[in-house]
Amino acid sequence: MISKSNFIKVKMPLHITGFFAPFFLKDPLFCGSIGAGLVLEPKMECFLKPGEKTEVFFNREKVKIESVNRVLEIFRNSKAEIKILSPVPLGVGYGTSGAVSLAVALALCKLFKKSKKEGGKIAHIAEVRSLTGLGDVSAIFYGRALAVRIKPGAPGIGRVISFPQPKNIQIITCDLKREDTRKMLKKITPEIISLGKNLTEDFLKKPTLENFFEYSQIFSKKIGWAKERLFKKLEKIKKYCLGFSMKKGVFFLAVERNSFKKVFSFLKQEVSKDIHVFRLFNP
Repeated sequence: MISKSNFIKVKMPLHITGFFAPFFLKDPLFCGSIGAGLVLEPKMECFLKPGEKTEVFFNREKVKIESVNRVLEIFRNSKAEIKILSPVPLGVGYGTSGAVSLAVALALCKLFKKSKKEGGKIAHIAEVRSLTGLGDVSAIFYGRALAVRIKPGAPGIGRVISFPQPKNIQIITCDLKREDTRKMLKKITPEIISLGKNLTEDFLKKPTLENFFEYSQIFSKKIGWAKERLFKKLEKIKKYCLGFSMKKGVFFLAVERNSFKKVFSFLKQEVSKDIHVFRLFNP
C-alpha cells in the first residue's frame, strides 16, 4: 500500500487526440500542436516522495520514462520515488506520458512551492525534448471533455478551448498495439500537417462530438492509424455509436448509456479483450 502521509499525490486525466497539426520551433515552450481530443477520467494517480535515487514504477512495474527524468533534471536534478497507478498502459495512445510528466511536475511544484503554470511549462518542455508528445500537456492542463488546441505551446502560451458534453456519454477504448511516438511523428508529412490545420479550422465552425469523430476518422485514415478491416467490422454497431476512430494503437468510440451494453459486448467479443470504459472529464 502507498502511504498518503509519505507521498505527494496528484491525479491527472488522460487525453486521446483525434486529429492534429504539429508546430516544430527552436524554443520548446512554443513548440506543440493544434487539434482536438477527448479529456478522460478515471484519472491516473501519481505518488511522489523525494529520495536519494530515482525510481519510477508504473502499475507496480519498474520503468524508465525519459520525459519524467527530464522533469526531475529541470527541478534542480531532483531524485524521487514515483509510483504511477494508471487505468491504461504507456505507449498506446492515451497521452499517458504527458499525464505522467505533468503529474510529476505538479507534485514537485508542491514540494518547491512553485506555481502550477510553471509546472505545466516544465512538463511541456520535457515532453517536447523527449519527443513523447506535443500537445497532451496543454490539453490535460486546460482541457475539459472535448478540448481543442487552437494555439500551440506550453501552458500559459498555448490556448485550449473546451466544449462540455452530456453526462450520459461514455467512451469505450480497446488497446490494440503499442506505437512509439517518435516513430509516429516520422509519419507526419507536409500534407498531413495541412490536413490537421484544415480539420481544426473546419471543426471549430461546428464543434460537435459527432463531427469530432468524423474528422478523426479522416485523419486516422490519412496518417495510417485506421484499420480498414476493423472499421468495416464496426459497421454492425455503427448505428448505436456517436462515432469511432483510432489514435496510434488505441481504438475509441463514444456511446450513450442506453446503448452501452450492446456495444461493449460486441467490442469484447470481436475487437479486443483489453477494453476500458471512461467518462468525459467534465468537472
